[in-house]
Amino acid sequence: MLKNNNPKYKLVDNTNIQIGKKLKERRKAFNMTQKSLANELGCTFQQIQKYEAGINKISLSLLLKLCEVLKCTPHYFFGNCYLSDSQSCNNLNTNTTIQLNNTELQLILNFRQLPNNQIKQNIVDLIKNIINSTNC
Repeated sequence: MLKNNNPKYKLVDNTNIQIGKKLKERRKAFNMTQKSLANELGCTFQQIQKYEAGINKISLSLLLKLCEVLKCTPHYFFGNCYLSDSQSCNNLNTNTTIQLNNTELQLILNFRQLPNNQIKQNIVDLIKNIINSTNC
């Protein structure tokens, strides 16, 4: 646990830090500034700074609004966090943590916006064909 030098702030919880890091990562993947995200949420950029630093907790209603704005699920923010009984969240439904660069993240975000599964499958097949053709 980290302590902020300003006495008006409480101890910073590791979960809040994790969520803040994921928020910052996601915001940057969308090339959003703290100010533009704040405008979407109806708060100040200083508030976004505090969320990203893990100083302020994000309420459930705000988390859902963030998911809407940043096109993700709440699960996105909890990857690699720890439950109160010290079991990793990864043990719930995921087996692997994957670090994505911005290009990979943009590819996934765009892929998810495709209108139907047949188009998605065609793209998966195309990528497999490209990989197979370059591994000759």
